Amino acid sequence: PKRQSRPLPDFLRTPAEGIRVEDEDGTITLYSKSVRQLMTHLSTTIANGERELFLEYLLAERTKDEFIERGLDPGMAFDELTNRQRDLGRLFYFMPMGEYTPGVYYQSIGRNVFRVRLPNQTHEGLYWIGLDVVFEDYNYRLRWFLPNG
Repeated sequence: PKRQSRPLPDFLRTPAEGIRVEDEDGTITLYSKSVRQLMTHLSTTIANGERELFLEYLLAERTKDEFIERGLDPGMAFDELTNRQRDLGRLFYFMPMGEYTPGVYYQSIGRNVFRVRLPNQTHEGLYWIGLDVVFEDYNYRLRWFLPNG
């Protein structure tokens, strides 16, 4: 007998329209129900220069708060990733399926905080070797990237 797959709970389900939904008035909503979807959004918003979408939907509240506590604009996170677009692309190249990439370490490192990291042998020449994400407001958001070394 074929195994019955259990339906996902609503809060983990992506809308039928996809992970990037544009309303009639032009408002865009991003859904990141997996780290892989978050990675897609990070790449797209940076390539498109969509700073507001990045800040509204992709950067973790905790990370924004840390910028503000230091007297810095959280938008600097977007600028940094824009400047490091090539490094971001190289990291994502080695984990094309996000947390589902074979060999990638995916672990809980706190309450609703997860780390996705490349295996040790793939680090050579990479600026980042993984990323920490937070599950908040029913979506994955970027905490920040793991430096190499």
